[in-house]
Amino acid sequence: MISMGVFDNLELRFPLPWGTFSQFPSPLWLWGKDRRLLDCNRSAAVLLQEDSATLRGRLPRDLCLQIPPWGDVWLGKSGLPTHAELRLPGKPSLAFWARHYPVLDPQGETVAALTLFDDLGPRIAAAEFQFLLEHTPTGVLALTADDLVTICNPAAARLLGLDAAMLLGQPWRRVLAENRFSPNAWPKSSDSPQPIVWPHPTGEVPLTVHGHLVHDPLEKPVHVFYLISPADDAFTLHQEQSAAATIHEIRNPLTVIEGFIQLFEPRFPPQEKHSIQLVLSELARINRMLEDLLAFHPSPYEAPYCDVTPLLEQCVSLYRPQALQDGVEFELQLAADLPPVAIGQGPLLQIVHNLLQNALQAISGRGRILLRGLSSPLEVVLEVQDTGTGIPPWVTPCIFEPFYTTKENGTGLGLSICQRLLADAGGQIRLVESGPAGTIFALHLPRANTLSTPRT
Repeated sequence: MISMGVFDNLELRFPLPWGTFSQFPSPLWLWGKDRRLLDCNRSAAVLLQEDSATLRGRLPRDLCLQIPPWGDVWLGKSGLPTHAELRLPGKPSLAFWARHYPVLDPQGETVAALTLFDDLGPRIAAAEFQFLLEHTPTGVLALTADDLVTICNPAAARLLGLDAAMLLGQPWRRVLAENRFSPNAWPKSSDSPQPIVWPHPTGEVPLTVHGHLVHDPLEKPVHVFYLISPADDAFTLHQEQSAAATIHEIRNPLTVIEGFIQLFEPRFPPQEKHSIQLVLSELARINRMLEDLLAFHPSPYEAPYCDVTPLLEQCVSLYRPQALQDGVEFELQLAADLPPVAIGQGPLLQIVHNLLQNALQAISGRGRILLRGLSSPLEVVLEVQDTGTGIPPWVTPCIFEPFYTTKENGTGLGLSICQRLLADAGGQIRLVESGPAGTIFALHLPRANTLSTPRT
């Protein structure tokens, strides 16, 4: 392919070395001042599927060509690259970049224009391929025949927990070794997908890998393409969708029942008021449990990042009025310019709400809840500290287990939901300390621009 600027530093004069030009791989057209074709090289004739001799003397429209405006070419100035098309009847149109160059006679007068076509097809195909690489949910990994990484798209980086920029040009066997994965266990090119268990920074992840060997025209292997996807992804998605749908179906009749009980409550005799309140209380508890279960199925359409500071300020503003009535004060200690974190706003709100509710329930009488936020090059750390009664030592090993609770009306899902949502985002929650003076939980959230960087 010839660069568009191939003639920029040359002065084209008659007689042109047409024998040399005829061997150029890109189409060249020579036009007279009357805009009629004087000559064209072999590539241009092949493009029109005619002999160059039969093309001479014809106008661009006669050749089904739409070429750039002539501009100042007749004043001796090269034209800017602009769009050109070939529209042969019954065939797909072909797009090109094209530029006119002036051709001078021995006296220095412009007497002709040379037009160079640069095929846009490969560029368009490359742009489409790049778009697919960046947006497909399937991981794409490409290696050269000598094992060097040439492609690692965002999906592959996310599924493997690796930094794509750091992978390019690196030997894949070394990458496998650095991630404690046996090179012999990585699938070779095959006709069927192979299951693996990959050591992702957040824990072992089952994946499916399909390798495909690419050959050159002489049947020499030149590339290996790997397609990477979560194992049983479709089945898991179906299960989650079914569970979420079932939960919604359960909530609908419960809402109707609750509404009718509230509607008819004034008609019940006074001695039944306590029983009605008990029923409404139990319905509310079931609804809370269903809401907790739904938190395990966050929306896939939400942006996978959010700003921490306004979110925490929003949470505190919601809880502060009721907390002040109970004698509990809120305090925010957030570092300036906390960066966005790689978790959606909905999941992070759910996590913070669960921790604040636990903190308020742990405080009897006056107390204080502190939210602290710090950042490092890799993550943002949020701490929720309360002055409550603390968690008994024999309970702490079980606090993240689903449905484990010591509360009379608790569901035992709050902390397990926090752990699940954070793990999905590549983060973690840990109990820093708990005792008679209170409890501290720490949330480790990956920064939005370091999601694929392994944690150390």
